[in-house]
Amino acid sequence: MYSETRDKQINYYLKLSGAILLIVLALFTIVVSGSISSYLGSVSTNKTITVTGYAEMNATPDIRTLYVNVEGKGTTEKLAQESASVKSKAVNDALKSVKLSDADIKSQNLSTYPEYENNCTTAPYGSYRPCVQGAIKGYITTQTVEVTLRGDKLDKAAGIVADLTSKGVTVQTGEASVENPEKLKTELRTKAISDARLNAEKLAGALGVRLGKVDSFNENSGGGYYPMTAKAESMSMDSSATPPVISNGSQKVTSTVSVSFEIR
Repeated sequence: MYSETRDKQINYYLKLSGAILLIVLALFTIVVSGSISSYLGSVSTNKTITVTGYAEMNATPDIRTLYVNVEGKGTTEKLAQESASVKSKAVNDALKSVKLSDADIKSQNLSTYPEYENNCTTAPYGSYRPCVQGAIKGYITTQTVEVTLRGDKLDKAAGIVADLTSKGVTVQTGEASVENPEKLKTELRTKAISDARLNAEKLAGALGVRLGKVDSFNENSGGGYYPMTAKAESMSMDSSATPPVISNGSQKVTSTVSVSFEIR
């Protein structure tokens, strides 16, 4: 009787242990399956390929600035200003003759100041004693005219400079550059992105996958336009003089992009 009761208890505990073990295994399977599913989903959303695209072009400048320095001298302020005014009018007439607009001719930095005599005496053995500022011997009026050359006027820059310097003024050329560099950058970027997509399509075909949407984008633009600068010497030129050579130059501009595409 005792043995039969004991066997029943053993069978009960064995069944209970088996049931607990099955429950634990079921819970473990659910947790592991969920983790695997979550992991596979993360991998799927992060599957990408990354390619580069490249574009280049030679930028030709379409704008240049000239700085015309006018100077007039006289024994009085009025005479100095009148002398400068005569030269300024000659400069303006010369610029109008090549059909420059008023918006591209800007007068600035007008000033009149005295010119002093310097009293410098010679010391023994040919050296000089310090100069002492003397009396006013006259006045100087200066003015700068900023001139903008656009389009086909750039090709005439040398002739324009030669004509201006013949009026008794000095001319310094500023930068020859691209007037709208942002438009150039946008055009290059578009070409580089097209090149990147073409490279991505080739790579996707080789891998046997399809391209999805863009995941990330980076741009590295180089070869920005570096303007060429030239100067015209101060000179008085006649009609037979050879105009100075002013080169506008050019610069290769590049754009490199890196694009990551999702694949599926």
